[in-house]
Parts: sequence; structure tokens; C-alpha cells
Amino acid sequence: MDEVSVRPLPYNQLRFRSRCRIAVAATVRTPAGPVRLVNVHLDTRINKARRLAQVDAAIAALNGFEGPRVVGGDFNSADFAWISSTWPVPFVQKQAKAVQERMSSAGFATPFGDARGTYPLLGWGALAFKLDWFFLSPDLEATGSGVDDVPITDHRGIWTASSRRSGPTAFRR
Repeated sequence: MDEVSVRPLPYNQLRFRSRCRIAVAATVRTPAGPVRLVNVHLDTRINKARRLAQVDAAIAALNGFEGPRVVGGDFNSADFAWISSTWPVPFVQKQAKAVQERMSSAGFATPFGDARGTYPLLGWGALAFKLDWFFLSPDLEATGSGVDDVPITDHRGIWTASSRRSGPTAFRR
């Protein structure tokens, strides 16, 4: 790995358990060339505008890199509105959709649009929120992806395999 950096994300003063959130970026050498990766863990109890501000800061961690890029991690994109960062109001804000739209407007796509949720609500597998994502730049093509049960965490694990696009669909930023 090269060019490892840490970028603070916009800070949110929550009612309790406020944390400094960061985006960790690194360039990974692969047989197909360098790929820039950004990993995030966004705040939980924030509304859509603040979540998108953190997403924008993660995207900014890619500025200046010419080549394939991946942004992934825990976007905490449950469909809640939050009153005073304490009381959730379910299904009022479409946070997962807002994150997908913002990443799409920056040129990224996800192979997880129809995938099952990554955070089972109250441990019950049938009802799950989609909190975790990978987003690929247009010069990468997902060749596989999945959501797997992982016994050592409260989230399901996500993975994606990708290859570099070539020809007219390749995108350089």
C-alpha cells in the first residue's frame, strides 16, 4: 500500500457517544495497476444532510488520483430520521437511497442495489437494514459480490470482486 492517509469527516455533536469519524485512504498496488481505496464508518444518529456531508468528505479523499477507485464501509444508512440524535423515526428519510444517489452523481456504482440487508434488526435475519456498501468508479466492473453471515460481528460481511474496464466505457477522473 502507498499514500495512506486519514481524513477527518465532518464532526457531529450527538446527544451521547459523539465520535470523531474518519475516512482512511490508501493506494493498493494490484496486477492491473494501482487502485485507490477509501474506507469509512459514518455516524449513526444523524439525518440525511449531515450523512451526505460525511459522504462528500469521503469522496474528496479521492481527489487527485487518476485511476480506479473504491469507496466502502459502514455508511450507517438506515432509513430513519433522528430527533435530537436520540429518537429514531423509522422510514421518514430514505438515507440508503440518498447515499446511493450522491455516490452515483460522483460517478460511482454499487453492486449491492438488490442485495440483502447487512444489519439484521434485533438479530432477526428477515428484517435488515442495508448499512454497508462498496461503490466502484466507472473504470471498474463488479464481477461478483455478496453479503455473508459473519458470526463475530453484528453486521453481515460484504465483498466484491472487480476487474478493470477497458475501451470506451473506461473513465478517468
